[in-house]
Amino acid sequence: VTAHLLGSKSELCHYVFFFLDYVGVAQYQYGSAVGHFYYAVDEGLHRHVHGIFMQTASILSCLSCLGCCYSKYYNQSLPKRVCKVCQVVPSALAFFWDSSPVAKRLMSWSTASNDPALIYHFGQVAFFFSCTFFFIFPVLERCFPGRCDFVGHSHQVFHVLLSCCTLCQIHVYQLEYVYRRKLYSRLHRSNEAALFVQLYVVTLVVCALITAIMLRKAKQALDFKAKSKR
Repeated sequence: VTAHLLGSKSELCHYVFFFLDYVGVAQYQYGSAVGHFYYAVDEGLHRHVHGIFMQTASILSCLSCLGCCYSKYYNQSLPKRVCKVCQVVPSALAFFWDSSPVAKRLMSWSTASNDPALIYHFGQVAFFFSCTFFFIFPVLERCFPGRCDFVGHSHQVFHVLLSCCTLCQIHVYQLEYVYRRKLYSRLHRSNEAALFVQLYVVTLVVCALITAIMLRKAKQALDFKAKSKR
């Protein structure tokens, strides 16, 4: 909210608030990975990934933050498509890895159609792909030029759909906790919560360092730009 509200105050504010926004994106991705691994994984997938899942999710969250910051910093010197790739590809990798437990659950829909959580798992995936479409392709602005400048443009739709995705996630975790608590109590070790917290702190620190470095580069570029105009 702050990035969209105050990002146009100055070039420096634009970088500061959007870099902070990208830190938030990375934390959201990591939090989704925790929820999916803790409340959506089945025994088969857990057996193969339990030692690397959250560590990989942490790395991919940091790469997502780096890709978004890099794209924002080089937004004026790189082609727009290249910037979109820098933003979307790391986030897509994080999504596919973090959501692999959900994908595995959805593959069992035919044999577990009475599971109330599956419809919300499907909902969060559908909402996420929908919001990704509107993030990449500004179709509303192209179809209705000049009419979506303040209300109804594609990025607003992106945020609404992403909020719906998050609501589905929250509700599905509650359902999984109620109906599959015995399974998850057996799968997960008691010390995993501490590990998840430690990895979260590491992820947050690394993302903060990334934004600090990129912000320093942005400030140096703006200072040089200001001096060259004198």
